[in-house]
Amino acid sequence: MLPQKEPFRFLDTVECFDREKRMITALQQFGNEEFFFKGHFPNNPIVPGVLLTESIAQAGLILISLLEGQKVKIGYLAQIEKTKFFKEVYPDEQVKVKCSLKKKIGKYYYIAGEVYSQQLNKRCMRATVIVCI
Repeated sequence: MLPQKEPFRFLDTVECFDREKRMITALQQFGNEEFFFKGHFPNNPIVPGVLLTESIAQAGLILISLLEGQKVKIGYLAQIEKTKFFKEVYPDEQVKVKCSLKKKIGKYYYIAGEVYSQQLNKRCMRATVIVCI
């Protein structure tokens, strides 16, 4: 359903979709062999914040596809707002990505998202991404 392919796909599965609330929940397991852990940061690897933000954008694209009833062929990240990081995500950690569609203006979709650590049940980050379809 996503236009992104490996190695730049950062969602494993959709856990829940609620059409009425315009919400989606997806899961991603960041294995310890991910390409970015080798350099971010050596001897203390963490998932880059930009990739957690990308996870929100990708969940948003799936949400838009499900709400619109057709696969999004391509979506561009137009803007990122209200981003805040609360906790690092480490190798072998599974995260839950929760997103909701806040509004649509023309071809721009405003997606509010949060990323949670499944193991610790703690919020790792939040952001509003605006994608252009």
